[in-house]
Amino acid sequence: MKTFRQVGAVTMMNLRSLPQRFGTSLVIVIGIGGVVGVLVSVLAMSTGMIRTMENSGRDDRVIVLRNGSASENGSAIPRDSARLILDSPGVKRDAEGKPIGSGDTLRLLNVYRQEDGAEVSISLRGVGPKVLQVRPEMKIVKGRMFNPAVNELIVGKAASKQFKGVAIGDKVTTRGATWTVVGEFTTSGDSHESELMADAETVMASDHRISYQSVLVMLESPAAYQKFKDALSSNPALAVDVSHERDYYKRQSETIGKVISVIAYVVGGIMAVGAIFGALNTMYSAVSARLMEIATLRAIGFGSTAMVVSVLVAV
Repeated sequence: MKTFRQVGAVTMMNLRSLPQRFGTSLVIVIGIGGVVGVLVSVLAMSTGMIRTMENSGRDDRVIVLRNGSASENGSAIPRDSARLILDSPGVKRDAEGKPIGSGDTLRLLNVYRQEDGAEVSISLRGVGPKVLQVRPEMKIVKGRMFNPAVNELIVGKAASKQFKGVAIGDKVTTRGATWTVVGEFTTSGDSHESELMADAETVMASDHRISYQSVLVMLESPAAYQKFKDALSSNPALAVDVSHERDYYKRQSETIGKVISVIAYVVGGIMAVGAIFGALNTMYSAVSARLMEIATLRAIGFGSTAMVVSVLVAV
């Protein structure tokens, strides 16, 4: 009990004198708070991105890539193969009996962020004429849909808020063409809202490409997935991989999420080490400045435990 009374007495005395050490104590608080803030913000960004990408899909929609491709960027599907894919069993058809699907192509273009003007890359996705049927969640909220065979594009709602030069009426210049922004779309908050979209054939012509990078297909129902996959696997003219769209984006988000998490923990660990050394340095300085006070308290009977605890609490 004597030790607890000593700890309480010395701690209260130190707390009353805290305004005299406000600067050094604030350094510790800011250092530790900065470490926690950076780690939480980066991990929150990773979690938000993963959830956004996982929401980019439906159970009755599949994505077809070249065999062995981990992502759309590394895939190439010729036009003839795309037609075979869309004519396979299990594909949903419209009132005219035409398959509901879209051959997509991707390219990166440079734009500038609204907040700081930094140059970043954004995806320009070329899509087929049935994009609004294969993506029923996609809605034009401003302007109009792009016309095929014309250098027109539409911008996602998120991209229009984040980047300069992509408002309706603006011109976007790529390596092979200049595009006019004619509309803005939303896709219920998924990752495609950070993209630009245009007619796939026009994008391919401007880039001198002859292949799509993926084929997005709407199925008759989620249960038709296996029938569709078996039909493609048994076709000797095709060498492709089929995935549920939701599963594809989940794999992509897991890879990126791991990278961001590693970066977060490495950066957070370095900052934590710096904060620890800063706190220790501040503590040693505080103890050094109070040597006479500590010696006096020890001389009048206060124990070492009480002194250590009071310093840790009130430094």
